[in-house]
Amino acid sequence: MKTLIIDDAADIRIYLRALLGKWGYETHEASDGIEGIARIKESDIPLVVCDWAMPGMSGPELCRAVREAGLPRYVYIILLTGRSEKADLVEGLNAGADDFLSKPFDAQVLQARLRVAERILRLEQRLAEQNRELRDSRDRLEYAYGQIQADLALAARVQLQMLPTSDRVLAPLRAEWLFLPAAQVSGDSFGFFELTPERIGFFHLDVSGHGIPSALLSASLSRALSPGGAPGAEADAHYSDPARCLAELNRQFGAPDTEVENFATIAYGILDKGTGETAIALAGHPLPIVLRRGGEILQLQPGGLPVGMFPEVGYESQTLQLAWGDRLILFSDGVTESQNPAGEAFGAERLTALLAVAARTPAARLTTVLADRLRQWRGGRDFEDDISVLILERPVEPDDWPGADASAEVQLEIESDPMAVPELQTRLMTLCAEAGFVDLDAFQLTCAIVEAVNNCIEHAYGGRPGQPISLCWRAAHDGVTVEIRDRGAPLTSVVPETTEATDTDALSGRGWHIIRQWTDGASYRREGDENLLTLTRRP
Repeated sequence: MKTLIIDDAADIRIYLRALLGKWGYETHEASDGIEGIARIKESDIPLVVCDWAMPGMSGPELCRAVREAGLPRYVYIILLTGRSEKADLVEGLNAGADDFLSKPFDAQVLQARLRVAERILRLEQRLAEQNRELRDSRDRLEYAYGQIQADLALAARVQLQMLPTSDRVLAPLRAEWLFLPAAQVSGDSFGFFELTPERIGFFHLDVSGHGIPSALLSASLSRALSPGGAPGAEADAHYSDPARCLAELNRQFGAPDTEVENFATIAYGILDKGTGETAIALAGHPLPIVLRRGGEILQLQPGGLPVGMFPEVGYESQTLQLAWGDRLILFSDGVTESQNPAGEAFGAERLTALLAVAARTPAARLTTVLADRLRQWRGGRDFEDDISVLILERPVEPDDWPGADASAEVQLEIESDPMAVPELQTRLMTLCAEAGFVDLDAFQLTCAIVEAVNNCIEHAYGGRPGQPISLCWRAAHDGVTVEIRDRGAPLTSVVPETTEATDTDALSGRGWHIIRQWTDGASYRREGDENLLTLTRRP
């Protein structure tokens, strides 16, 4: 092992060099500390035997210089000194020395100290090698992880390319969809295609599990569910019969000799563009919803087992009629099973209630409302399962809707609980969209109504929970009127009573500057034992 002897006494250097050479060390010399630190920095010498008292730079000063040099290796330093006081020992150790040997020293003791130094240096070298290996392994893992992430990102782009990009093939029908994968790649997929000029096929599927295996099976099933012929060509019976299509697919993917471990829930159907007649078969899939244009909800009957579980399972087709203005809504279980922070699932009842209220909301807006509602339900957390929705619609022009020119009235009932306000806000945004408000106007009107409700909660009821608040929403062609009632204390202390709906300059109190700015009229009056706040806004 290379060893540097630093001493200003030539006889000591000669003696030490003879001893260390006899013991098998490769020795080098320096006559003082300044020369010694230069030799240490320019070489790879790991072991130093250094005198304490030297001109120019003492042994402790050399120790400090070595420790502060930031060398790529550890240098083990043994100080030779005639000092034996405890304070001297502390000073040397604090300076960075590793060991001491008192002068005059015993050769056998020096040899033993050198052997200890060798063991420590070899241990340090092994640790350094292990650290290098760990760094190399980390670098390789980071590179591999980067490659995996890049591959996943590419797979996600490919998967997105497999999803619909336009609903042109459906004309005069329309389609909207929502796709929120929980990971980069998803087990959900959906699509539609032309079977004949009169009929279209459609599917929605959800593969069990997450990640790459689910995504690969999802891609395979999507390809199997889409005919390979050119659009407009006569489709064979396989794709024209939903039950037969699912049965054949199940035999292929559920055969005992296949290596597929996941299963898939699927809804597959065909739809006549002209008549709206629809046939659909279900393989364990969440029950699709038919949303009538008047807000009525029709839910399909349960179907067979998921594809890939048992190869000989059969399926049955259900038939339904879509009238103009009706929508067929297919979705994955990630929608209804999405949990809030308390562990409560969103559930089918909340979904159908949201859809019923939004019956006249444009389909594009409906997917946005649903996405916002689910994100709100999750409380800002990432989705734990893939979210996908496909909406197929036989649209009508707004003037064709029954009562399009008439006033539409909606009654909303909540309790004086701030926790009820976010859900109310979502309902109000939906109603604003149905009334034809653009996003900014809808946001402003919703905020104004919420501020009025907060006045009821905080001032009329003094923050007491569980008290009734009712809202009456009336939408007509020339705008919206909202009446907000509560049975709390009079609001005259914060909202001066006025009978003129346009007399907003007199209004004061919490949030009323927002109400004044974001409505076309606001008024307050006391009716019996009720407070009545009335807000108006034109689209």
